Parts: sequence; C-alpha cells; structure tokens
Amino acid sequence: MKTIRTMVASIILPAALFIGCDQLEGILKSPELDLGDGLVEVPAAGGPAEIAYTLENAVDGEELVIAPESGCDWLYGFEAGERTITFNADPNEGERAREAEVSVSYMDISETFTVRQFAGQTSLSFVDDSLRVPAEGGDFTVSYRLETTATNAELVVEADEWITGIDDSTLGKLSFKARANTSVAERIGSITISFAGEEDSMEIIQDGKEAEEEPEEVTFEFADMAIAETSVTFSLIPSDLEMPYTVMLITKEIYTTDEELFLNVVYSYESLAESYGMTLEELLSQPGYLLTGRQDVLGFKNLTPDTDYIAFAVGMNVSGEQLSPISKAEFRTEAVEFVDMTFEITIDVNGLDASINVVPSDTTRYWYPMILEASEFNSYGMTWEDLIQAQIDYYVSEYGAYGYTVDQIVSEICSIGGGTMYMSTPDENTEYIFAVAAVDLMTGLVSSSASAKTFSSGELELMDVEVAVTFDKYYNGTELESADPENWSGASDLAVLPVSFEVVTGETEAIAAVLFSGNLMDEQEYNDALLAYNIQQSGALVLPGVMNYLLPFDTECTLLAAGYNQEDGSLGKICRAYVAPLSESGCSPAEELLEASSQSMVGPRAVAYSQKMADVKRIEVSDMSFMSSKMNSPRLLNIAK
Repeated sequence: MKTIRTMVASIILPAALFIGCDQLEGILKSPELDLGDGLVEVPAAGGPAEIAYTLENAVDGEELVIAPESGCDWLYGFEAGERTITFNADPNEGERAREAEVSVSYMDISETFTVRQFAGQTSLSFVDDSLRVPAEGGDFTVSYRLETTATNAELVVEADEWITGIDDSTLGKLSFKARANTSVAERIGSITISFAGEEDSMEIIQDGKEAEEEPEEVTFEFADMAIAETSVTFSLIPSDLEMPYTVMLITKEIYTTDEELFLNVVYSYESLAESYGMTLEELLSQPGYLLTGRQDVLGFKNLTPDTDYIAFAVGMNVSGEQLSPISKAEFRTEAVEFVDMTFEITIDVNGLDASINVVPSDTTRYWYPMILEASEFNSYGMTWEDLIQAQIDYYVSEYGAYGYTVDQIVSEICSIGGGTMYMSTPDENTEYIFAVAAVDLMTGLVSSSASAKTFSSGELELMDVEVAVTFDKYYNGTELESADPENWSGASDLAVLPVSFEVVTGETEAIAAVLFSGNLMDEQEYNDALLAYNIQQSGALVLPGVMNYLLPFDTECTLLAAGYNQEDGSLGKICRAYVAPLSESGCSPAEELLEASSQSMVGPRAVAYSQKMADVKRIEVSDMSFMSSKMNSPRLLNIAK
C-alpha cells in the first residue's frame, strides 16, 4: 500500500486536504481478471469458440497475453475482444474427449481456462420449435431427441427466469413450471439444451392477462420539475388518487421497454426484501415504498451532471402486480460550469516546516487543496483533478450519510478567498507537490483545472532545549477512585502513572508531550523527524512538574516530550521514555499518592490526564474543518485540560 503525505494546517488542519491509504483503496485499485467458471466446451466437429471475461481497473497500454499449453496444436487463432476471448478448434478425430489449458496473463496477473472437446457424433434437437402456455402458468412438458456416441458429457439445460423447476431426469423429456404472467402483454422466453458441444433452443410463448384484467389507464403527471446539475425535484399527480404506486429513476441510455422496466422494478424490490429476510409483500407494506395520492416533495439527488434521465411512476400493489401503464418524464441534468480559475502558489520552507500562500484569481469561489509526496503522485497515473474529485466524493458520501448537504460539506472542507497554510512534513529532504482546484459549492464537483507546485522539505532543526522525563512508581486507579471518587473519577481499571517533567538545559515556555502505543526507542526506525511530526500533531502542552497519566494495564507504550516554542511551533531535543507494560501486582500502595496529593498545592484535578494513546503515523489529521478565517493563525498544539 502506498503512503500519502499530508500537512498540518493553521489552527485546525482539514482532513479533506489529504488522502489516507485506507481512503485511496477505494480510488486506486489493482487490475482484476475474471474468467468466470473457466471452462469452454466445444463439439467434436471443432470450429469457432469463445469465453467471456471481465477486466477491472485496466491500465492504459497493457494487453492480455493468451497462450495454450505446450504441445497443444489443435487450438489456434486466439484474439482478445473487449469482453470475450475468441479462438478456433480443429475437429477431434480421435475416440476420446480431449482437454487443454489456456493461460491468460495481464501484467502480473495470470489465470487459466480449460477447453474441453468432445469426441464422437451427437445429434440434439427439440421435437417442437415452440410452445404456447396460458397467462396463469402451470406445469408443462416438452420432448427432445438425443443421439450420441460421445462420452464424458452431460445434458445442460438453461431457461429464462420465469421458467422454473426444470426436471430432466427422464431421457428425452423436460418438465418445468411457468410463473403467472402479471402483464397484459405476452412474453417470450426460451429453453436451451446442450450436450457434447451441440445445442438447440425452443421458444416458450406465454399469453398476457385477459382484457378484463388489464390495468386501468391511470396516468401520472410530473409537474413543476426543477432540474439542477445533480438533482431534480417535482410534484407527482396521479389520475387515480387511491391507487398505490412507486416512482423511480433510471438513466435514459439503459432504457429498453416498459415491460422490461417493470420487471426490473419488481426484481429490485424482491432482492431488497430478500436481503432484509422479508417477503415482497412484507417489504412493500412498509411506509415509504408505495405511495398514494398527490406528492409535492419528490426528487432524486446525487445525479450526474449533463446526463439524460427518465423518471417514471407505475401503479403497483404489495404483491408486485402492475396496476397501470408506466408514465415517464425525460429530462437532462444541467452541466457544471467549468471556470477559468487559476491559483498563485508561494511556498516558503524552513526545515521540516513550510508555509503555503494561495492567491486565487477568483475570490468568490471555493477551492480544495491537496498535497502528496511527488514520487507517489507520479506512480498513481491520475490527474490532480481526478484525485481531488475522489477525495471530495469520499467526504460527500461519508458525511452525507449523517444528513449534511453537499453545500454544507463543501463549505467545511474547502476554502474561499486567499491565505496562508502551515504544514510540517514527516520526512527530511523529500519532494512534495501541492495542488489546488476550484470546487462547485452546490454539486461538490471540481470546476477548474488544477494548479500545482513542487517543493522539497529541508532538514530537521531543533531548539537547543533539553527536557527530562522520569517516573518510578505507579498506582491502581480502582483503589484511588474508591478512596477519593471526586478527584479520581474515571481512574478505575487503569494504572495511574505520575510522570515528572523537567527542563534540563536551555529555556522553554512549555513542554509538548504525548503518549504513544508501542516501543519507539529504535532511532533508526523512528527517527527524530518522524517523531517531531507526530508530536506537533498529537502533543499536548504541559508545564514542568508532575502529571498523572491514566493508561491500561499490560500495555507497552512510549512517552515523548520536547520543549515547545508557542510563537513559531518549533521543538527542542526529543526525549523518549519507554513505559514497560504495567501489572496490577506491581502497583504501589494508593495511600502514598493520596497523601502526597493532599499535602501538595497541585492536586489531581489540576494536572492533566490521558487515557488515550496515539499511534505513530506518517499522516494524521484530526479535523476536517478548514475555514479561511483560520488560515493566517499560527499553528497550536492541543492544550491538555
């Protein structure tokens, strides 16, 4: 997994400024090749054959490589189409069936499929070309002829979804059930049989419901349609105010027929009901699935701009029966205005810190910033516009689930006007790219070309200030809370570790301290630059003296501390203090700490407590807010309460 670098913004750094590894997993995926069941059967006579495949997350310029197994000379002419691989097979003049493996490779992926060719002669056909069945459905039987000398083959039967319960146990006959046709129009399906590479199909025609069962000519009027880039709203007025109905939306490009449209409606509701462990009738009986009467506040969100859609309504009961013809309203969403907006970017680097000043050419539009390590950006093969859009889409999806509107989310994660941001990098002498693009407030879509600038981080510079961290005893929080619940509330089941902070050399106004999980004493794996970056993100300001930390028993952790300059956010030399797992049996008597607190002017309520331990990360963003009013403020650490 690739690591994405980020920056610490002014007072509160926006999570929207960066892409984390877990977020990019949904954006940048490795290619995936699927050959289905991996089996192709061809008749003894040979001829053309094919296998369907899917290839997801394809990379431009890369192609499939297809090769039969060594020594296989009866398969040839392999060609890869968009969704199928075609080839030819020579006739099998032997007495036995034969098989061959064919490898399909794409970049570092390799899959295989098997070609099985039957031997002998086979004749297979239905006795009749078609069968008509009544609208109410029922049980039916058809006959077929099979003459063959082929071995190692079996009869395969396929049919449309409304033709069910197929029984082929009697040679030469197929029994099946036809579901009732709830539509007034007849429908045509088929049954297909195959054996040893030979196949034949028979048409099954089912009558529609009789005229007296046809739905009334109920219509639905789509009134007062308001069309935007990603949404549409309307009023829906049925001619029958008592009839239950459903209303849905599809893109125009996938529309085929009204009959197919209604079948898809029923199928979608059946699938949803099954996922909930309910029947279709139970699901549609729930409020909100079927409507009645006039509806004045209907609409659809999260649509694609500049796209043709069809909104449709149809009468329907809880059993999934169609009660009216389908009424449709076609519309096209508005296109997003793509603006000619540029950004002047100035970056000043001071060691691992950088200040980034952004001046947009249009100060009335929102914009979104992002930063990546240069080597990683180059490896993604995506444009800045696509990366920024993907990150915005993530936040719209994430926070939209909590009821926030797109414009509310955009106004929080984006900025407007110009200003200066401050960041710290976790790596010395590393090249980064900062990029920014305009974002449409109401749609959350990137609406300008991105501007980008490359810069390199410098070397870590620490103040000539050294602090010391010492501790020797710890106590049982349960005993402390039991003896003094007012002062030690919340300490139960935790260890209480008094820690002394002292300035050894130099002068400092305060100390930045943070407790990290794990052992961070290896200076090569956890260098000072990385730890300084994490202290600046997660640390809390403390004064010299004693602080009581609350932490779980049997947990390995490391306490980091450094002098801190509140004017420019610079740190002193980093002190590492390893905290071995604390056991309940090793606790000192609680009375010692209670007595010391009672005799001290600084009691337990005046010192900081920490029950949370951070994980050292190369990127850690604590807040998604990014308001322009905060952009020129100096960076601050969290203040321990």
